[in-house]
Amino acid sequence: MENRCGFGSLSANDIPVEMAKRLKYALIRCFCLLGAALVFCACAKEKKSPLTFKLVDGNTQTCAVVDCDSTYGQTVEIPSEIKLYGDVRKVVKIEKRAFASSDVKNVIIPNTVKEIGKEAFCGCLDLESITLPAELECIEEGTFRECANLKKVVFPSHLRSIGERVFGGCAQLKSVDLPNTITQIGAGAFAFTGLEKVELPPVSKINAITFLGCPLESVSIPETVERIGAGAFQLCTKLTVVNMTNSVKCIEKEAFFGCKALTTINIPDSIADIDETAFVGCDR
Repeated sequence: MENRCGFGSLSANDIPVEMAKRLKYALIRCFCLLGAALVFCACAKEKKSPLTFKLVDGNTQTCAVVDCDSTYGQTVEIPSEIKLYGDVRKVVKIEKRAFASSDVKNVIIPNTVKEIGKEAFCGCLDLESITLPAELECIEEGTFRECANLKKVVFPSHLRSIGERVFGGCAQLKSVDLPNTITQIGAGAFAFTGLEKVELPPVSKINAITFLGCPLESVSIPETVERIGAGAFQLCTKLTVVNMTNSVKCIEKEAFFGCKALTTINIPDSIADIDETAFVGCDR
């Protein structure tokens, strides 16, 4: 009789044994396929780093962040060291425009980073907070310019200077705690931010348009300030009180232009030069 079960010439007694063997092989194969599927899923869920690095100095084994995937809309943690070209390198720098216009929401920067390039985070519209590394001494020009949702910045205690337009256009930045180690704040550094109050560090000059268009309500000029630059508080339409010390010697053009709510300002005897346009538009 023709054997229709696919067992060839096996006898009736051999069939159960052969079925058991085939079942065993089938089960082994299923387990192998299941294992491969689990490995594939694990790999699919593993997040690839959005960061790109480059070698800074082969002698000191250091590297820098040069780019970030612009569509990576999550928290990015920069490692303190990575393996690059076969060696472990310390991450010491964030290059110019490395994160510019990306979708990152938060960035964790290790304390190994000592330098952040110009406009490194410029135009990061979703960035909400940033803690700057402890060894950072200077914030370069335009680093956080136009970060429209930036609300909180933690400054390092040894910071010495803030460059031009660093926070320009950060409309949600309503307050800052500036360390007293700062001796220079660049022009337009806080222009068109949401600053409602600020305690100035011991700078010698408040540079041009530093607080242009801010909703500041009162300002106390520290004893170290000798000059108030052109348009320094221009269009601060909510500014009502300005307290000056005897250190101030010059108020440049349009320094308080358009401060229409200004009602109280003391002009110390130390001032030798006030530009004729310094208080234009101060209707009260």
